[in-house]
Amino acid sequence: MSKKRVYMYLFLVLILTVIFAVTWTYYVKYNTIVEPPMRENPYPPDKAKEAGDVVNVHGRFTNLEKFTAFLEHVDKHKPDQIKITSYTIEGDPVFDELDYDGQTIKHRYDNSMDHYAGTGNAKENTATCQGIVAREAEQGKEYFLTGCDGEREERFFFFIPNETRR
Repeated sequence: MSKKRVYMYLFLVLILTVIFAVTWTYYVKYNTIVEPPMRENPYPPDKAKEAGDVVNVHGRFTNLEKFTAFLEHVDKHKPDQIKITSYTIEGDPVFDELDYDGQTIKHRYDNSMDHYAGTGNAKENTATCQGIVAREAEQGKEYFLTGCDGEREERFFFFIPNETRR
């Protein structure tokens, strides 16, 4: 093998090494997955359950009988209140509070603890509604508020699957 060929092979190896190094550096710099910092949930599901909330963790319910009792009280025009705590896929709580005075239902929605709602996008809204309606769906039962003031119509939505997981 001639010196010229050896130099060409060495040059080719050098070029390939530089290309690999540049590509690898770019990949590491721009494609590294950065895990968000772990944060402590100030209101975990076990605490919500102990507080008497109806808890929905991705379709797994606890204290669901309290929601049923609330519906019965509304039918009988008996004042009652309930707090439903649902958890996002990231584990953040979102609250729906329903306060029935025997005539109307005051709904309070609060996603201020949802870190992924976005800075400045967290909402805490209230509305006064005339009633709560159940609607049969293919895979379960849907509940929503009706006759709400302002643009809050049907903002509250609660779905209970036919095969409720507890």
